[in-house]
Amino acid sequence: MLRWKCFRLKARRANTLSDANANIMAMHRSMKDVALSKTPKELTNALSDVDAREKRVYDKFNLVRERFPGLAAIG
Repeated sequence: MLRWKCFRLKARRANTLSDANANIMAMHRSMKDVALSKTPKELTNALSDVDAREKRVYDKFNLVRERFPGLAAIG
């Protein structure tokens, strides 16, 4: 039972970190849009998307730290 609980917690942590990674990749795409923007509106939209994605990444990291503090020692 304990092994199964540890496995489930590790899987949840991995899924949360995977979500953070997906947002990092999306943030990278949005940064490319910032560099390629031609109008002030495109620039504003791209920058706001980068900011929103960055917030999601930090939210996911904080979620991992709050919900899974002991798993860092387990592996």
